Amino acid sequence: AVVNNLSSNLRSSNLRSSNLRSSNLRNSNLRNSNLRSSNLRSSNLRNSNIRNSNIRSSNIRKSNIRKSNIMKSNIRKSSIRKSSIRKSSIMKSNIMKKVRRKNIMKKVRLVRLKNMKESGESHLSI
Repeated sequence: AVVNNLSSNLRSSNLRSSNLRSSNLRNSNLRNSNLRSSNLRSSNLRNSNIRNSNIRSSNIRKSNIRKSNIMKSNIRKSSIRKSSIRKSSIMKSNIMKKVRRKNIMKKVRLVRLKNMKESGESHLSI
């Protein structure tokens, strides 16, 4: 009976040790699984951060291109404005020349008319 009791105790002790080992293995596997999950989350976060950074960079590039295009457009508009101002001032200058020429011709006619009246000639020949 003592031998049976001893071997029964040994079996129970071995079973407990085996159960402990299995439990430890399960816990170790859980820890490893948790580590893998954590690593995956970290990797996913890194990838997400890289994607977000790339999107930001892309947006900055697009914004810079837009700004550059706006500046080019403004330069074009400015040069068109300057060109139209030049044309306008040339037109004004030409108009003023014509007006001056007309005024001079009027004065010349008046002087001729006056001279003809004084000399008694007909003013119809002007």
